[in-house]
Amino acid sequence: MRAQNRLTHLQLGELEAAKEKEVMQGYRGIRELCAGMMGRDEKYEREWMVEAEKLVEMVRETRNSFLTSRSNPFRVMFPNHGKKQKGDGG
Repeated sequence: MRAQNRLTHLQLGELEAAKEKEVMQGYRGIRELCAGMMGRDEKYEREWMVEAEKLVEMVRETRNSFLTSRSNPFRVMFPNHGKKQKGDGG
């Protein structure tokens, strides 16, 4: 078992594809509700807000998956980023 919970490159790609599919489905749902919402139908407005909140939550979940800092950006994507050799001549 690995000491840290890190995703492999393949797992990360699969997660990204699944999240992208989920977001695109949500976006299509919002676009379908848009015409009714513009017609000032409260039912469509409520449904639109629920779907929009779901998309916002997806962004928050994704953002939390990719913690960054000034010294170590994109820890999950590039776990060895901070381990560069100092004497590379550049």
